[in-house]
Amino acid sequence: MSLFENKLQDIPLHSLYELLRPITLPPKLTRFNNWGLAFYCTPLAIFEPESLHQCRLVLELARREGKTVRAVGVGHSPSDLACTSGYMVDYEKRCALVEAGITLHDLHAELNKYNLAMINVGSISDQTLAGIVTTATHGSGINYGVMSTNVRALKLLLADGRAVVCSRTEEPDLFTATLCGLGATGILLEVLLDVEPAFRLKEVQEPMSFDDMVRDMDHLLQSAQHVRFWWFPAVDKVICSSADRTYEAPKPSGSSWFWNTFLGFHIIQMFLFLGRYLPFLNIWTQYFSFWLSNKKSVGIDDGHRIFNVDCKFTTEWSIPYTNAQACIQELRSWIQHELADPNGMRPHFPVEIRFSAADDIWLSPSNGQLTCWIGFIQYKPYGLNVPYQALFGNFEAIVSRHRGRPHWAKTHKLRPDDLRRLYPRFDNFLQVLERVDPSGVFRNEYYYCTYYYDMTLIPAIMWMALAIATVPSHNFGLLVSDPPRGTHNIVGAAYVRQDATSWSGLMRSKLDQQHGWTNTEQCDRSAPPDDRIQAADRWRFTRWHVHGRCVAQHNPARSRKLHLAIGPISESDFFTWEALISGPKDTPFEGGIFAAKLTFPSDYPLSPFKMRFEPPLFHPNNGNVCISILHTPGDDPTMYESASERWSPVQSVEKVILSVISMLAEPNLESGANIDCCKLYRENKGEYERIVRQSVKEQLGL
Repeated sequence: MSLFENKLQDIPLHSLYELLRPITLPPKLTRFNNWGLAFYCTPLAIFEPESLHQCRLVLELARREGKTVRAVGVGHSPSDLACTSGYMVDYEKRCALVEAGITLHDLHAELNKYNLAMINVGSISDQTLAGIVTTATHGSGINYGVMSTNVRALKLLLADGRAVVCSRTEEPDLFTATLCGLGATGILLEVLLDVEPAFRLKEVQEPMSFDDMVRDMDHLLQSAQHVRFWWFPAVDKVICSSADRTYEAPKPSGSSWFWNTFLGFHIIQMFLFLGRYLPFLNIWTQYFSFWLSNKKSVGIDDGHRIFNVDCKFTTEWSIPYTNAQACIQELRSWIQHELADPNGMRPHFPVEIRFSAADDIWLSPSNGQLTCWIGFIQYKPYGLNVPYQALFGNFEAIVSRHRGRPHWAKTHKLRPDDLRRLYPRFDNFLQVLERVDPSGVFRNEYYYCTYYYDMTLIPAIMWMALAIATVPSHNFGLLVSDPPRGTHNIVGAAYVRQDATSWSGLMRSKLDQQHGWTNTEQCDRSAPPDDRIQAADRWRFTRWHVHGRCVAQHNPARSRKLHLAIGPISESDFFTWEALISGPKDTPFEGGIFAAKLTFPSDYPLSPFKMRFEPPLFHPNNGNVCISILHTPGDDPTMYESASERWSPVQSVEKVILSVISMLAEPNLESGANIDCCKLYRENKGEYERIVRQSVKEQLGL
């Protein structure tokens, strides 16, 4: 390492910005979507580093500015960190040293140049190698573990800028934690991967009945190296895929463009699109899809081509193999009940069932058990959303009863207490995180909700958006954002600085009256609490005050100063908050202080909170806040709103309240709840504003 690299802390801040400018994406590109387009976020910046030194520069900038960093695969232009020029292949030892940012598609091509191949591959190859390693992605085969088990060693960039090598003999705890750590231990730079001589797979696909699959499952799994099932619930039939290594010449499976692409993709996509409006068509589409593959077929091709299939959006859980038959039978009963109900849910097809060997990786879903994986797929015809939340929720409830563990790259609702019951080494994993990243540089909101979520952290977490830590796409990038810190300064994480002079005497009087504050310091707290404060002491600070400068970032044309106070109503109820909002300037609500009650559901942020002004406002939209951003995620059944306008787990309390403040100034007359008020606003706006001003004075006791 050069002297320059050793003294990053001596680089002036403005020089850091200049050094990072060439690898910083333009602001218009700083939106990150996951592969299924179900989750997105807008980080402060996205960097595409081209060297280890540039990675260190990003971490140094994040350290100085108190930001966090997330390593992801992104769908932007390729960067050199994912290039293949850094390969080292040892054919005798059957291993390859690979840069972690490469996609599996590119890795297959590079290994093929050396007549080598990955040992096992999942259903898709769009992910980066770092993504599949840190999420324990899997293929299928009772003698083949998750893909992380094929890793010999890792090179990792830690939060303090050190690059370390770890393996089962060197830093073994860090190695095991990183193998399924969702990127929380550091930035994965290089992977020493076990490989094998290039091979082909001879795959036999054969239809069978559901009952035959369940009855003969043990025998079927022993009949080939790689076995998986595609179950069509409406038909009650299964396609069994069994594959073995072979050195026979490639043999096409016999499918044509018309059969495979036109009928198997375009026609089915059209039927799925129509099924959004005529749900009964989904059942007939399933029959049609099964009919297309309702014959025995044999194909021989390169291993990764046989392993890969096309899918779009899925939830997947693992269960102990000993529970597989009972769980699958219960799923069948539930789906048959839904299909018999004219208003029941209509799952897409097929349900994929795969298997993996036991391993000793701390957070691997296959830890300590031969595993059966069950995945539900919901396609998005022509990119349009389909109902999935209730379907996935019922599915997860059933597999949870059979000791289910979620696939880490997919959404789930488990919290630390659940994970401790499922993973015996969960606390060992947290200890490693605290050792290598004590200040939480690599932790986003997902980690806090999943690993650290408890009653003392809920209020701070609720200020943040949930960001799924999937590494879904092609190249390597770094997201920089503002998640909370560790428990040592959790109050500061939820705190936004507020000038002591910006609160009017009228507002202070109102706050004193409602909350019993007896002095200006209680109301104005112009600086965050000391960083040394412990989470247990956080309730001394009962409100956070947010400055309206955030509005200027979203809408510079409306950069008026807005003020609000917000926080839990009491220490005994963390799910009920109160917000005090000052009326926007230059509106009839100016000068008023309006109280609103926020009620958070137990599965927040997957579901939106409810907000109600108490007492109700004289406003076309009434006291119950009913804006698009607080509507249930997914498509609007009435087709009035697009899914992107509705609630998403990445939304924040702050963003919702800013939308509400905007609504005070500009009512939505198309969906007004107070019809009389809407009519008055349209026909006599002056009288409407007079009534609002009078109600503001009465509320303040003037």
